[in-house]
Amino acid sequence: MTTAVLVLTTEADAPRAEGLARQLLQEGLAGCISLRPVLSLYPWQGELQRSEEVQLLIKTLPDRLGPLRQRLQQLHSYDLPQWLQWEAEASPAFAAWLDQAARVTGEN
Repeated sequence: MTTAVLVLTTEADAPRAEGLARQLLQEGLAGCISLRPVLSLYPWQGELQRSEEVQLLIKTLPDRLGPLRQRLQQLHSYDLPQWLQWEAEASPAFAAWLDQAARVTGEN
């Protein structure tokens, strides 16, 4: 098995989430990004918030984490974007595809 990295973040709405995903893919920072609507409850500035957001599950490789984190921070619409990451075992074939997908989209 080969190591892949999953990064989880959220955006305020579908257009912003898709725009962020497309930009990260075009820059070759990820091979695949899944989007799904979520309902988030969280305290913010002393009040309980309820937000309908879009969750992005970013699939990438360890060598792209630094540039991905920096770019996500620059592009994100939130002052404090969520960044949760964890390593996952990926099949060698899927890891190779992730690498190739990021290279191909990053060339456009």
